[in-house]
Amino acid sequence: MNILKQIIVLLTTSFLLCVSCSEKANNDENIVARFGEKYLYKEQILPLIPVNATVTDSADFIKTYIQSWGMKNALFEKAEHNISYKNDEIEEQVQRFRAELYINKYEELFAQQKLDTIITITQLDAYYATHKTAEFILEYDVVKVLFVQLPKQYVTPKLRQTFATNSVDDLDHLKDLCGQYSTKFYLDDKWVNLELLKQEIPKSLSTQELLNPRGVIIDFEDNVYFIKITNHISAGKPAPREMMYERIAANLLYKRRIELLNTMRTKVYQDALRKNEFEIFYK
Repeated sequence: MNILKQIIVLLTTSFLLCVSCSEKANNDENIVARFGEKYLYKEQILPLIPVNATVTDSADFIKTYIQSWGMKNALFEKAEHNISYKNDEIEEQVQRFRAELYINKYEELFAQQKLDTIITITQLDAYYATHKTAEFILEYDVVKVLFVQLPKQYVTPKLRQTFATNSVDDLDHLKDLCGQYSTKFYLDDKWVNLELLKQEIPKSLSTQELLNPRGVIIDFEDNVYFIKITNHISAGKPAPREMMYERIAANLLYKRRIELLNTMRTKVYQDALRKNEFEIFYK
């Protein structure tokens, strides 16, 4: 815990202790407020204070929370007094909501413990192959591109001359320079939205100009831009599978979770029938 956090905790604790000084609160130093027979404790509030809150913000947060707690209890008491406690509609909603909370929590914990989260490349590729024309159609052009912005002092005539040759050694040299001196680059290892790429270029170029297999070199102010597109897929075609891996993994995990929970639900239901805990009388 840093110094500022220690100060915040000490001050807020002191504040809460002062608030709790009341004979009606049974002199319990942890109590910060009371409404009827209900008590609000400082340990209920302190964990809720934002981590980066200042001392002033923390004090304001505590005061606001206490006031809100008191208001909610006052409104609840007023509502209970004016609405029959045995109101069937409210009681039914409360019971239904309580059941849903328990069920949702149980299913969340069950899935955390039982769900197989390992997804192989083979599984990803198989899903892609089956669904690529239905689920993974590109809405924009994507490219793999070697894009490097270098300060002019690091750009030699030889580098300019050899950039268009597609020599592996020359391109590797450019990538090395990129790692040392460039502040903006793509290294043709990921798919990039072509329109976003164009926004990085200080000169308006058409798609056809950018697709020049020899690449494009642009001098602009104190920088030189090297641009060479190595792969291109047009909008309307299936997206490259590497772009879809994260989305496919999410889809597979979601389907596994649904199947896992459905199997568990069916088993719980059948167990209840088998044990005569649940009977159906309607014919």
